[in-house]
Amino acid sequence: MLTELVEHSIKNRNKLVSFEELTTAPRDFEAYTSHFPFDNDAKDYVALKGSISGYSGKQHCIAFVIDIDNSNLELSHFNARMLVDRLVTEYSVPSEMIDIAFSGSKGFHITLSAQLFGGFTPAVRINEKIKELVKILTAGVPDIDLSIYDSTRVVRMKNSVNQKSGLYKIPLTFTEFLAGIEPIKEMANAPRLIKPTRKSPVRPLVEMWLNIKEPNSDAVKVEAEQDGFFAPPTEGNRNNQLFKQACFLFDYSNLDERKVAEIIRSINLGGSKPLPKDEINAVIASAKARTGERAKKVQAFTLDELMPEWFDYMKPENKPFSLLDSDFDREIKNKLRGKVIPIVGYPGTKKSLFALNILRHNMVTYGARGLYSNMEMSGPEIVNRAIDTHYSGNGCLASEDVERFLRDDQERGIALYKSLVHDFGNKMYVCNDSQLTVSDYEILIRDIEGQAGTVDFLIVDGLSMMGGTGTDTERVNKHTAELKALANKTGVCVIPIVHLSKGLELHSRELLKNARDSQKIADNGDYFIMLSMCADTMSMGDEIEYNESLVYARFWAKRGTGKRVSKIFEFEENMLRMRSTPYDPKIYDPVIKRGKKQVNEF
Repeated sequence: MLTELVEHSIKNRNKLVSFEELTTAPRDFEAYTSHFPFDNDAKDYVALKGSISGYSGKQHCIAFVIDIDNSNLELSHFNARMLVDRLVTEYSVPSEMIDIAFSGSKGFHITLSAQLFGGFTPAVRINEKIKELVKILTAGVPDIDLSIYDSTRVVRMKNSVNQKSGLYKIPLTFTEFLAGIEPIKEMANAPRLIKPTRKSPVRPLVEMWLNIKEPNSDAVKVEAEQDGFFAPPTEGNRNNQLFKQACFLFDYSNLDERKVAEIIRSINLGGSKPLPKDEINAVIASAKARTGERAKKVQAFTLDELMPEWFDYMKPENKPFSLLDSDFDREIKNKLRGKVIPIVGYPGTKKSLFALNILRHNMVTYGARGLYSNMEMSGPEIVNRAIDTHYSGNGCLASEDVERFLRDDQERGIALYKSLVHDFGNKMYVCNDSQLTVSDYEILIRDIEGQAGTVDFLIVDGLSMMGGTGTDTERVNKHTAELKALANKTGVCVIPIVHLSKGLELHSRELLKNARDSQKIADNGDYFIMLSMCADTMSMGDEIEYNESLVYARFWAKRGTGKRVSKIFEFEENMLRMRSTPYDPKIYDPVIKRGKKQVNEF
């Protein structure tokens, strides 16, 4: 997906960049980007024509802006409040899901995410359909600028300067928006960042979008009626048509999700250009969320009925994910989708780092996308760890270099951070909220899939910090079972980080029995990674000393071969990136002197 990036002057058009390259970094100059990003063929079009003007290919809509503009800023504010009030009261949109920004000059930008509408399928002339949607949403609200829905229109980027006023376009919280003009103008003297809010489908908006006609769609509509409601989808309308069919089945049949999915996949394959598997799964999940599936019906299946699911499982993975070691990967046959892999260990055994390294390696090597649920560290700590797993410092960790740069050479420090953002793109998402439940994770996964594509990994750091009611044991029992169900349902590889109770030495290798509420964790996990300390082989004293630069990892392929494989991992120089070594794990078991005997501790 490509977008036009216009910087310094609105005249500097026709520069196309990957949508993933865009950042919210402050700009002390004018900056604009495409309202409706383009398919990749736009690059060839610009090379041929010298301009994006006249492009008529497929376009995307991640979110759309409603621009309320009046030379009287007080009147703009009043009208913007009228629109926001309508969205909240008439269309049941939670206020925190409405993105509000002061334009930096004469108005306000109300931005609505595609997720609120169940997602927008990329299409030719999608801008015209969005324009019709805006007309309905804003009917009766004055000063709506409808010219910004031209196919190649660009819109001002947040935290860029409006040269006419010298003020920044800034995001506002709902409370700040209601505070009045003067406080808003004062805040707009400098760029600002606010925490993005979680978005999810809003039923009245989903229904409204489904009822918006396609541009010049009469001919298509007649053909669909002649061929029947469950006719294979036509190109350009595949997602919408399959979505409506799935909604109908959920609403008016007694079929469970498995049967609905089977029917929709069959219809999809009957089309001239079937949607890929990931998109079909997303369509079915969205339809289920939009309609509310009836109470779950308990069913049993013959082996013949299970064949399609079995065949899909046995096929080679499109993305052969890895657990950082070839022997570990051999045991799992690179099949991590739908698996729960707890990482178990005492404090200091590098559990969180190991999980982050798994995510980073699969992002960089295989293009995986992951959600890191961070309930134990601050957001900046996660950022620093991401920097240190990705970059090597100059005689120190890269984050320490950045800290020094920010003190002595701020531009260089910010440049390094931007390069990290560029390299990670939309492959790594971090949630810093605590007390999350499995339902929260499912919403987050669907939100990210709506924004960026398939989610491959979910890291829960840590399991004991998840929310809910009941005793610790009751919560762990519930969460581990629900995480396994989530993995099965979404195909995401779930990696919960599990803390140990007291009782074993830091160099003990078989750790699962001392995990808090270990039985349920063992029941619901597919594979396990148990991390412990390595004895310092150079230590000569009676006390056990540990080598902090090494990690002992014991992998248990519980739902596979049942084998246990032990490996030693080390950190690359001046980094927190971990790599498997050929070192013999046995030499890192401590030798304790007991009288005249030396006993290996396992």
